[in-house]
Amino acid sequence: MKIPLYSIVTVFALVMSSGCLPSEDTTASNDLQPRSPTTTAQNINRPATKPATVSVEGEPTPVTLRLFEQQGYTLTTYFPERFEPVTVASGEGENVHFYFTLPDGTRQEDVYVSFFFPKENLSVQQMENYLLGNNGIFATNQWQVSDRTTTNLPTWATERISFRHTSDPRTLIGNVYIGQIDGQVFSATVHYPAEYAEGVAPRATTILDNVQLR
Repeated sequence: MKIPLYSIVTVFALVMSSGCLPSEDTTASNDLQPRSPTTTAQNINRPATKPATVSVEGEPTPVTLRLFEQQGYTLTTYFPERFEPVTVASGEGENVHFYFTLPDGTRQEDVYVSFFFPKENLSVQQMENYLLGNNGIFATNQWQVSDRTTTNLPTWATERISFRHTSDPRTLIGNVYIGQIDGQVFSATVHYPAEYAEGVAPRATTILDNVQLR
């Protein structure tokens, strides 16, 4: 039975942090050893659309992916229909959000894939400290870390930090990836209500798997 994604009504605001980015490594949070990503920056033309197949609730589903590529932004990737790209540039860096939308175009702000490219050149450890610090998105949004791994990741990722947050009567879950391509460190967040995992996660994966930097 397919999950009715259009039933999502909760509005969720992603807050990156109002504090300054860290300028030096401060802590080593755990014993995980970040893996070395294999992706390198690309300078090639990509087609405006391309076909793909995603497995939704165990059923292969054909989709058409559209290219995201915007002047002045580092990220380029593909995204499935019903996702709307929104770009935000600030003093801290670049944000690219892909929000799920209803058939009438209404944006569902608690279902998204979001990328953050800091203005400062951070190391992987500094990005981890930034995300998990007192003013980071985990603390700000009261996300509880449920798992951490350095295996089975997108080619550009060094670590995946899974989280959950219960806000009665719903539970919100997702993953934050720390990525690195040719020395450029960034983060990617996938966020959705737990009951929509089987419908959202495969579509979000198409965005993650097609990441390149310019």
